[in-house]
Amino acid sequence: MKKYLLLVVSLIIILTLSVAFAQPQPLTKSAEPTEKNQPIEKGSVGSISGEITRINKPDMTITVQNPTQGMEISVTARQIKGLEVGDRVMVKYHMKEGKAKAIRITKLPGMQNQPLSKPK
Repeated sequence: MKKYLLLVVSLIIILTLSVAFAQPQPLTKSAEPTEKNQPIEKGSVGSISGEITRINKPDMTITVQNPTQGMEISVTARQIKGLEVGDRVMVKYHMKEGKAKAIRITKLPGMQNQPLSKPK
């Protein structure tokens, strides 16, 4: 019985010391920003509300037009899913290398097929 107790105590001491003297491992994950976690520059975030006038699936862009401006915005396959020409949307985007890239696209319900400007 004493031999087993001595063996268990010895193992506990060895395991405790090996953990205490273990060298910390350096982080291998790069701190370089990726496209997903890239910081957005101040002032480069904007939004536009309007009607989708064009959907270009090969280039993954949509064109949003309102009475004062039109804008071509890059989108992902997930964002473009369910959108149709004529949908009224609000798009939050950020500018990257002079191009607008969609952050979030929200359909505005009940606004389809209504004129962009007030009738005169």
